[in-house]
Amino acid sequence: MSETPSQAPLSPIAAFARAHDPDRFLCALFAPAERRDALFA
Repeated sequence: MSETPSQAPLSPIAAFARAHDPDRFLCALFAPAERRDALFA
């Protein structure tokens, strides 16, 4: 069986966006990882 790759933990602002603004969170996942926190703010 194959293992699922581990995911990097969410930053506090990403976790907040995931909980309170799921549309913004999902759209930001298409951006490069190093730019995502700016999109959550």
